[in-house]
Amino acid sequence: MTILRRRVVLAGVTTVVAAPAIARAQTSDWPKGPIRVVVPFPPGGTTDAVARLLAAKVSDNTGWQTVIDSKPGAAGAIGAANVAKAPADGQTWMVTFDSHILSPAFTPNLSYKDSDLFNVMLVGRAPLAVACHTPTGPTKPSPTSPTMPRSGRAR
Repeated sequence: MTILRRRVVLAGVTTVVAAPAIARAQTSDWPKGPIRVVVPFPPGGTTDAVARLLAAKVSDNTGWQTVIDSKPGAAGAIGAANVAKAPADGQTWMVTFDSHILSPAFTPNLSYKDSDLFNVMLVGRAPLAVACHTPTGPTKPSPTSPTMPRSGRAR
């Protein structure tokens, strides 16, 4: 496990463990109602599952009621816009992955700016991979990334 990964895991665990103590230390009557956790992707996906696990832990550790609100569409932009337009009272949360950062590049007329959203914590990381079928077959994989597109065009 790399040092960065250990730090991310430690930060996440610390946040979950410290949440009850922080909640009890607050003297205000926040939250005023249920915390709405917006998932900007369809129900049943990975983001939905992660949001439900986190919401359940928040409820268990603090007693706060959480409600999952799926707002799928436009690669997460509809849910992100919904959160950006919500009152800035801390009762609307969004669980997403880093692809929402790319929305302004692909959708120039978004109804929100990324600066309208406040990043709170990194929940986890997921590895990504690039794969292609090469004419040489699986026994001779492409040695470098630049050879993959060439192999694809050669077909």
